[in-house]
Amino acid sequence: MGCSWCDLDNSSNYFIYTSEHFNVYLSEDQSLLGRLILVLNRHASSLSDLTSEEIQDFFSNVKIIEKTLAESFGATMFNWSCLMNNSYKEQPCFPHVHWHCRPPYAHDVSFTGQVFSDPDFAHHYNNKRKLTVSSEVQHMIITSIRTSIKNNFTIL
Repeated sequence: MGCSWCDLDNSSNYFIYTSEHFNVYLSEDQSLLGRLILVLNRHASSLSDLTSEEIQDFFSNVKIIEKTLAESFGATMFNWSCLMNNSYKEQPCFPHVHWHCRPPYAHDVSFTGQVFSDPDFAHHYNNKRKLTVSSEVQHMIITSIRTSIKNNFTIL
């Protein structure tokens, strides 16, 4: 058993796109519609291990993702976190730099006939509230994100 992030590849059903230094995946938890995870393409266990190029690429991805989620779903704002706590639940531990993008909504969003609500808007996110969508809805979310990226950026 090794690093679960290193073992994840672009054939994952959750894969959206890759940049120079990151892979971007749809989170299994869609309690906040369009929640994504950016995973560094190489193993690094600390933010201080990132190169200047990787940091620059991260911020380029932030611009792409925020514009895309605002246009695709009407996200009100964006919360970014680099949490590697779960990697320490087992020994040996394999922390891997990755970011979670949680897009809160000040309003309900109807997507594919499903209503996504954010009752915790303007508060810290509720990590007990989870929503797993069907594989069909997951595919439609990914398609919507990819389409928006293709229409606005040259990375896909």
